[in-house]
Amino acid sequence: MTARTSPTAALAGLLALLSLAAPLVNAAAEPPRALFVALAPDAPEPTLSLSVARAPDGAWLLTIKAENFRFTDLCRADAPAAPIGHAHVFAGETRIASAFGPVVDLGPLSPGRHRLRVMLRAQDHRVLVSRAGVIAAEITFVVSKDRIPTIR
Repeated sequence: MTARTSPTAALAGLLALLSLAAPLVNAAAEPPRALFVALAPDAPEPTLSLSVARAPDGAWLLTIKAENFRFTDLCRADAPAAPIGHAHVFAGETRIASAFGPVVDLGPLSPGRHRLRVMLRAQDHRVLVSRAGVIAAEITFVVSKDRIPTIR
């Protein structure tokens, strides 16, 4: 039996790959407006750091500490070049959540190694980029059989 990839998962994977490659391909010019929102040159650079913890109910929580960025659940058809929006959370190449705030409930996680990547998005869902490129962070952790994470 072969596993099938849903069209949504395939598109999310393609967009994730494009978001990594586009700043390199288009380094001399602005990133493609159809896929990216370039922050204003004088805007403070957003930075991300990630942590995970187990909640009392057994679920796992991902905390996204975002400096110079404001989470909102308000979507717009054409987002301004401002550090406002939400984040997409990926496990491997699959988007598993949209984060409209700094804490994401991941639910229960099986024992083993988990790698999560978080990428900031504008209010119209395009990828936010700064002078340094895509604004993203990654965390890898191991959930042991007793469900205590080890951050790698």
